[in-house]
Amino acid sequence: MTAHQCKCGSGKLFVNCCEPLLLRTKFAQSPEELMRSRFVAYCDREAGYIYETHHPETRTNNLLDQLKDPKNQLQFVKLEVLHSDAQPLEGTVKFKAFFIADNRLQTHAETSLFKKVDKMWFYHSALSLSFEKDQSIKIGRNDLCFCGSGRKYKKCCSTAN
Repeated sequence: MTAHQCKCGSGKLFVNCCEPLLLRTKFAQSPEELMRSRFVAYCDREAGYIYETHHPETRTNNLLDQLKDPKNQLQFVKLEVLHSDAQPLEGTVKFKAFFIADNRLQTHAETSLFKKVDKMWFYHSALSLSFEKDQSIKIGRNDLCFCGSGRKYKKCCSTAN
């Protein structure tokens, strides 16, 4: 198995970045670190991790079912963290997540609220969000993949490969 960069966009190797969080051998030390690991969990469809890192106050009983629903599984390809701030018990992360739906690149922008409970960070809620569907871009099989790998889309993030 070869080492590869983490999908969260940190520039670090996966093994030194989000993997320990997803394996539950380490806990996020900041809201941004948790946000990045949750993004990777969305990329890899790790519904259990997303559910477990959702704050108990805002976690609904049907959240896990929603996360596992095949109709709701978008193909996330890139994360841009625009700003993050952490106080002792609360923090925010403003980000853009790029995903592919119907072979079109789309953007979800959000400012998320995170809360700390017993030394662990949890995603609490979205303070503001938007979807930029009108500005979506059609992706061709031979276009460079938007995830930043430098490879063609058909050899990288395409579900048809």
